[in-house]
Parts: sequence; C-alpha cells; structure tokens
Amino acid sequence: MRGNIMAWVNSSAINWKTGYLIREECVRAILVALFLTVAAIFSVREHDPPGAASASVSPDSFSASRAVRHVAVIAEKPHPLGSTEHAVVRDYLVRELSAAGLEPQIQQATITIDKGPPLEVATVQNILARFKGTASGKAVLLVAHYDSAFNSFGASDDGLGVASLLETLRALKSGPPLKNDVVFLLTDGEENGLLGARAFAGEHPWAREVGVVLNFEARGNSGPVIMFESTDDNGWLIEQFAEAAPAPVAHSLSYEIYKLLPNDTDLTVFKQAGMSGLNFANIDGINRYHTPLDNLQGLDENSLQHQGSYALALARHFGNLDLSQTRERNAVYFDLFGNLLVRYSSVWVIPLTLFVCALFVTLLVFGLRKQKLTVRGIAWGFLSLFVSIVVASLIGWLLWKAVWMIRDGSSAEATQSRLFLWSFVCLAIATTAAVYALVRNRAGVESLAVGALLWWLILMVITTIFLPGGTFLFHWPLLFSLIGLGWMIFAPESKKRSSLVHSLVLSLCALPVIVLVVPVIYQIFIGLTLDWTLVVIAMVVLLFGLLLPHFRLITAPFKWVLPGVAVAAAVILLAAGIVTNPVNAERSSNRILYALNADTGKAVWASDLTNRDERTSQFFTGNEVKGTLADFAYAKTSKQYSLSSAPAASLPAPELSVIEDKSVDGVRALRMRVSSPRQAGLLSVYLDSNAQVVRTMLNNKVIDEAGSSNQWGLNIDGFPQQGVELQLHVRASEPLKIRLVDQSYGLPPIGGSQSNGQSQPGTATPDITFLAKSFSF
Repeated sequence: MRGNIMAWVNSSAINWKTGYLIREECVRAILVALFLTVAAIFSVREHDPPGAASASVSPDSFSASRAVRHVAVIAEKPHPLGSTEHAVVRDYLVRELSAAGLEPQIQQATITIDKGPPLEVATVQNILARFKGTASGKAVLLVAHYDSAFNSFGASDDGLGVASLLETLRALKSGPPLKNDVVFLLTDGEENGLLGARAFAGEHPWAREVGVVLNFEARGNSGPVIMFESTDDNGWLIEQFAEAAPAPVAHSLSYEIYKLLPNDTDLTVFKQAGMSGLNFANIDGINRYHTPLDNLQGLDENSLQHQGSYALALARHFGNLDLSQTRERNAVYFDLFGNLLVRYSSVWVIPLTLFVCALFVTLLVFGLRKQKLTVRGIAWGFLSLFVSIVVASLIGWLLWKAVWMIRDGSSAEATQSRLFLWSFVCLAIATTAAVYALVRNRAGVESLAVGALLWWLILMVITTIFLPGGTFLFHWPLLFSLIGLGWMIFAPESKKRSSLVHSLVLSLCALPVIVLVVPVIYQIFIGLTLDWTLVVIAMVVLLFGLLLPHFRLITAPFKWVLPGVAVAAAVILLAAGIVTNPVNAERSSNRILYALNADTGKAVWASDLTNRDERTSQFFTGNEVKGTLADFAYAKTSKQYSLSSAPAASLPAPELSVIEDKSVDGVRALRMRVSSPRQAGLLSVYLDSNAQVVRTMLNNKVIDEAGSSNQWGLNIDGFPQQGVELQLHVRASEPLKIRLVDQSYGLPPIGGSQSNGQSQPGTATPDITFLAKSFSF
C-alpha cells in the first residue's frame, strides 16, 4: 500500500514538473515569437515617410501642403511630349519660375533617338532657371522631368518631383543666401528616352558648370523616398548625404537591385557625362505607375514631404560646399530605422570578410573540440536550408502562377499585395519549420545553425568579390549570428538552462539581423514585386537560416504547431488576397487607334483587342477584321490589328511645301517645309518610292548621312507648332512619293451618324489619332 502511494506521489510530481516545463516552454516560445514579429514590423514601419507639413510652417521650411497645389495643375490631364497639355504645363512652370523672381529659359533641341529605320528624333523643350549664389563655384543641379507617360496624369511621375523643386525654390528664397548657384532643370522627353537630359548634358553651356546633380523621380505613388542610386566614387557624396539628409532611407545594395529593373532615369545621362550625383524615388504603388491611376487623388503627400525635405536640405548643404572635388572611394552604407545612415569606406569590405570568416572557423574548431558540433549535423543543417529554399520558392512560384491565372494575368495591384506577401512569408515559415522538424532529432541545434550559416558565409564571399556594395547585408547579420552561436557553444550549462538568460541573449543577437535584413527584403518586394517571387521567398528563407536557434525555442513545446499554424495563415491570407484585389478597369491594356487617310477618305478603328470591355465595345461590334495600317501609316508595316470601319473626321491634313529642289551628280537635294495644321505632337515622314536617302537634315542639323535603303522613314516626336525644315539628299530614278502621317492624342467629336457599318463611339475617345497625306513630285 505504501509503495503504491509513493509511486503515485512520484508520478504526480513528475507530471507536475513536466507540465510546468511545457508551460514554461510555451511562454518562452510565445515571447520569442512576439519579439521577432514586433521587431520585424517596427523595422519596416520606421521607414515610412515623415508626415506632410502644413502650409502654416515657417516660410523657410518645406511644406507638402504648399507644394501639392503645383501637382494639381501639372497633373490635371496627361501631358506627354508633343501634346497640347504638355505645352500648358510648360507655360505654367515658366510662369511660376518667373513669379519666384528667376529668369527661366527654354532650351529647344532636336535629339536623335534611334537610327532606325525609321529614324527616330524628337524636339524637346527643357525649362531652366538659376538661383544665384554669392560665390562663383560649381553649381548644384536639381532635376525633375515635367512630361508624363501618354496615358498617365503624371502626378507622382514626375509631378511630385517638379512640385518638390518649385517648393524648394520658394523655401530657399526665404532663407539665407547660398554660396553656390542652384540650377533648376525641368527636363522634357524623359519618358521618350531621357531626351531632355541628353539635350542639356550635350548642348547647354551650364552643363559644364555643374558640381553635383540631384535627380528626383517616382516609380509609384507612395512610400518612403529612397536614395537608390549614386554615381561611382561616391564616398564623399554619401558622407554629405548622411550629414544633411533628414530621415535618410538608402543602402548600397539598392543600385544593384535597380539595375534589374527595366528603367533608366535622367541621372543615367548625367553619369555618362561624368557628373557626380544622387538619385531619389519612391517606389511603392507600382500599380499606378504609367497608368491613369497616377493622379492627384492617389498622390501620397507624405512621399512629397519626404522628397521635398531631401531637395531642400541637400540644396542648402551642397550649396555651401566646395564642389570642385566630389569623388572619393566608394562607400558601403545602410540606414537604421530610416533615421541614421551608417557608412564606411569599401576599403573595409575585404578585412571585414576575413574577420567574419576567421570567427566562423574559430567557432567551428572549438565547437567540434567541445563536441557541441558534429560534421554530420552541420551537413544536415547545410542541406536542410537548401531544401527549404528550393521547396518554399517552388511552391510559392507555383502558387503565384496559379493566382495570376485565376486573375487572368491582368492586375498589377496583386504584384504588390501585402496579403500575398504575408501569405508567402507564412509559407516560407511553414516550409522551413517543417524541414527542420524532420531533422531536429538527427543533430543538435548548434550543428544545424552552423550548416545554415555556412550558406551566408558563401554568399558573403561571393558578394565581396562581385558586389561589394551589398556586403553589409551579410557581414553584420552573420557577425551577430556568430556571436549567438558562440554563446550556445561556450556558455555554461547553468546559464543555458536559465530560459530567460538564454532567450534574452539569442533575441538580442537576432535584433541586428532583423533590423538590417527585413527592411531590405521588404524593399526588394516593393521594387521587384511578386513577379520575382522566387527571389523574395528565397531571401525570407535565408533570413530564417540565421534564426534557427529561435525557431528551436519557438517549436520546443510542440514541433509541428508552428508549421501547421503557418500553413493555415498562408492559406487564409492567400484567399483574402485573391478576393480583395480586384482588377481595376482603369488599367485596361487596350489602346484604341483612329486612322484616317486624307487621300482616300477612308478611316478605321484599330486595336490589339487583348481584353474586350465596355470601352472597346463602343468601337468594335464583332465584325472587325485583321489587317495592317499600311494605308494609314508606314507602308511597309507588318503589325496586325483588329480593324473596324470608322467615319471620316473633318481634320486638316499635314502639309508639305518644297522650298528648293535641285540635282547634282545623280543626287536629288530637296529642301521642304513640313507642318501639322492641327498641331499634332508627332509627325512621321515616309518614302513610298524606290529611292535611297543618303543624307537627312532637320532644321539644318544632320540627323543621318550613312545612307539608307528604300525603307527610309523619319519620326519626329515633340513636333514643333511652327513646323520644321527637312532636307533630303536622295538617289532615285523615278518621281518621289512622300507620305506624311501626323499623330495626336485623343480625337475631337466626329460629325455625322453611324452608317454603312461604320462604328462610331458614344462617349469614349480613341487614345491616338493618325492622319495620313501623300505628296508626289
């Protein structure tokens, strides 16, 4: 009897102790998970842009509330190069600069875009003004472009940049004078190929006086403004940026990420011209980029405040420095919480790599000697992280493809959906936790951690060789992770048995990892979007490789709870993302063309008809045919459109008059005046004859003299209202037939009614109008 009682007492004590330990492990798991989650959220949220300042702030401060009135005018309508609205915006900016007391000038230049055929040129009109300093040193150049994409209101891209510069000018005039001149350059034709920047760098005398360029752009409508690019030898620039910039958001990996994007900016041209400079842009809200959604209503005034605060602070800072020597060895840099920029010379990259490698090898040797590590366990850790990356990335990629198919591939909103992002993060957590749950009994956590850290060591060495600017992302997280590993290897067992001390040490070592890596992963997601799902998920799993000891703490009570909860969360978030991200009709990819041949009186509607919707149904009723626009544009074009007969609009055709026509040694020299009475923004000239053009001149500037075949053509974007003088030197044995095609945005109302099967829209208008007219002589 007594024996039974003692057995019951012992069993109860064991059960109580076991229950206590489980409860303690559960509490510890919850606390560690909360700490990591809160730290990750905080590190991302602290990069949000500062709040917009009201119009009542001091006159020498930047105010987004004051600046946004300029955006309201600039973004009233789409204003691409050559459009009527483009001229309206240009005139407004000239008036504003004049009202600020400056003497603006317009630089008109003709720039060759492509040698073709056909030849592509453009006439651009840059707006420049100079805010005089007290000395005669190099100038600070502030740049933004004032043209928009053809279907976009351009509120963010780049009304935000232009408004920032106008408000910066006002604030500069309210403050103390600067030593250096500040040149305000509002470039034209950026969307057409950085044309205004090319004109300024190549032809304007002020370009030779520039010491530093600051370019302001946008690839979305919201989010923090990132200093995402610098010119080479940026050590001095980064030091000055760190000293002067309020709320700096920047890191030296961003330019490498930027190079993956299909984008260039005006700074590309200035870099090629040998200027030193920095590039700024907000990148959140890609669904609005180059679409009708880039409007005033969607503009984030906090982003405007952030960009303007950069422009004003840096203009003042560089405006009082000696800009004769701005180059110094490249720097490695990164921000902490969007408040402090850490920077050091790239000369430290190799020593830091060697130090971290030495620390890794030291811990490896001591760990093996102390029998805390095993080669077999390290191999399991190395393989497990690789499997986690492959499996999670593959599942994520397949799920993203499935989402894209469900949504018919028509929504850019989904590519930046936070719900989808968090779903894939949960998927990465579930995959990583499941893989390590399967191998946790095969090796100690120390060995598994070393195997995962070996991947980081390899990547650190690779970036040291090929991507030194990105080494900060591996040096510091790996260093602090090795400190945590050292604790697990060398700490007395009594300390490690104290769950509080053990958890606290590992959590503190994880903090720098999260602070550095999480914001970069988030920015990669924002910049590259979920179209790069493989990269985003791979980086998330790599991050978890640094947090394996913390995963062990979280999963200690029940190893399959975390994978199960993460899978459930991933499914719920994925479903919510599909339901709550509807396709926006304003992003319709259908471009409707109206083409009219003034010689025949024939007109058609034309479109790719990738997506039929309510708008396209007003032009195409189902009886359209496939064909080309050879009768309305370039005669040798082979692109197929869906064509529907349209009524002929009463529009004045482009005009051509011969000024001079003479022949020398079998070469016919023609000097002509070409114009567009309806003020179209683009005009094309095509030869419908078998002839060889050996020289082309536009307004007395040689465009091409290499000689071209009978496929010769010339497209002139930003076509001047006064027309152009065109000179052609031609070898031909027959009379010449020249076709002019002018192109404008939209279309005035067409008189008459629908008849003879001709489709006439109700309230909708086409995107582009072509009007062709032929001349023979």
